Amino acid sequence: MRKNQHGFAHLVLIIIILVIAAVAGVGYRIYYKNNNQDQKSVQINDSQDNIQNNNSQKSTDTGCKPASAGLFTSDVTDLSNVTLIQNPIRIIGGSNIKTHSYIEVSKKSPVYAPMDATLSGGANYMETMGPQPVTKVQYILSFNDGCDVNFWLDHIVDVPEKIKEAFPAEPQNGTQSVEVKKLDLKAGELVGYSNQEGQARFDFGAINLKGPETSLTTNPRFKDDPIVKTSDKYRYATCPYNLYSSDKQKVYQALYDSNSDGDQEIIDDICE
Repeated sequence: MRKNQHGFAHLVLIIIILVIAAVAGVGYRIYYKNNNQDQKSVQINDSQDNIQNNNSQKSTDTGCKPASAGLFTSDVTDLSNVTLIQNPIRIIGGSNIKTHSYIEVSKKSPVYAPMDATLSGGANYMETMGPQPVTKVQYILSFNDGCDVNFWLDHIVDVPEKIKEAFPAEPQNGTQSVEVKKLDLKAGELVGYSNQEGQARFDFGAINLKGPETSLTTNPRFKDDPIVKTSDKYRYATCPYNLYSSDKQKVYQALYDSNSDGDQEIIDDICE
């Protein structure tokens, strides 16, 4: 009788051990799945904004030129073609924050690198939305100076062959960042053209990773937005035209449109 009790006790112990092992296994699988999902979410959120966040690491190189007047040495386009510059920071459609400027030109115009820089990111894509859809492949071109300044140009077409070869052969249906072959360009070098005839326009934006931070980070309306809290594009946006010499700044300032309209609202005129 005692032997039977002893055997029964062993059986109960084995069952308990098996139950504990099963529970631990299920718990591990749940943790692993959730952890992977969290990592994927972070990667997706990062990928949405890394076109303008390439190499977003503050430089410790004492040889870097400061992000100040005179850093940009070449006009970004032929200024005789420019009809209007919509300066940042604006909100479009009530929710779409834009920290870059829009340059409107009277006709298809060449676009140039404003300084010696490295092509380090971007996207080639097809865009068919709007009343005048662009049927050509467009490019977002993101550059950095190897220090603390990133700048980007968007809605660019007919890029030179060496830039075209830096991107995947097939364009995307969206503007998600793609892997590009790094490419050094000189100030004044052609990078492409504005995207269409007539009222063509393209984007020109810049960030300075040494700050100061934009007013978006303290504005009660925007400061708690996860993108504003984490994206260099919104935290460190700077006016690209302020990086030209003081004489050249006056030429660009004469083209500024500081007005808001029905679809746009100026949040902070960082180009004043």
